[in-house]
Amino acid sequence: FATLIITMTSIESLSAQVRPDVQKLLDEGINLFQQGKLSDAQQKFERALLLDITSEEALDWVDQVGYGQLIRVIRSGNDTLGAQMGALLRLTSLETKRRSMDAAAITDTLDSYFGEEDLLERTKLLYQSISDYGVYLLPGLVDRLGQPEQTARVLAIQAIIRMSDDAVLPLTRCLHSSRLGVVTGTIASLQKIKNPIAIPCLLWLAESSTDPLIRAAANAAADSIVAGSSSGDAYSILVDQAHEFSVDSTMMVRTYHDPVIWNVSDGALSYRTVEGWELNELRAEQLLGDALSLTADGGSALALNACNQMARWSEYSDVRSVISRQ
Repeated sequence: FATLIITMTSIESLSAQVRPDVQKLLDEGINLFQQGKLSDAQQKFERALLLDITSEEALDWVDQVGYGQLIRVIRSGNDTLGAQMGALLRLTSLETKRRSMDAAAITDTLDSYFGEEDLLERTKLLYQSISDYGVYLLPGLVDRLGQPEQTARVLAIQAIIRMSDDAVLPLTRCLHSSRLGVVTGTIASLQKIKNPIAIPCLLWLAESSTDPLIRAAANAAADSIVAGSSSGDAYSILVDQAHEFSVDSTMMVRTYHDPVIWNVSDGALSYRTVEGWELNELRAEQLLGDALSLTADGGSALALNACNQMARWSEYSDVRSVISRQ
């Protein structure tokens, strides 16, 4: 607990590449943060993020000031240290459990999060809703990414990056969106989460987009996750990752959500549940779909896709050994 407090209040060095107008707001926000004026600091950091929604520094500070508010209210109570730690863990919990898919409750929660709640209440609501609903918040959050109102987009990114690894596979669907705001917000979120699983899909976007700014942003995000990634081949990496998901059951230990199929239609993210399918196989199929969109006659992706389909429906474990060899 003490380590978390120290981490959240430490001052990080800022990149020399930050835009001057963004840097000015960040400097003002840091000064307010050091004085304990967290609400005022939050306004500065969010304004900086509005000016440059992909700014790593602005994203970091928006996140830190939210943690600072959360810790302050917990520490201000009369609870013992153990009780304070319990409250913090409940609000930031990402432990494995089945999440609620109650659409009406999720809509009400998101309406409150994007409403007029103050910083403290919004931060508490964010962590509680991630614990309750997890990735099932994503369709509503992605919809806000595509809205013209910049504050809503910033709040959506804040929520998405708090889901960390669990948001990555659904976000890779969003790179196929027809809405520019969704695509740019997705790139910013993946760049912040820094999970290597996102790299081939970012490379796919860089190879397939006709927008030079989108291509540059996708390549930069890939390189920020793993240096030099933009020189790789999206098709080969996608097929390799799909193979790993098909044969290695440990690949899904970093996530908790139920097996679902994610899809993007007209810029909106949606999902449907699939009973009796292995989560890894669903993810392999998702990556193979991207690979085949790059190379429709790609022999390795087609062969792996056939093995993946057989493994999903077959009762025989021998199919998995075929996949691992072929």
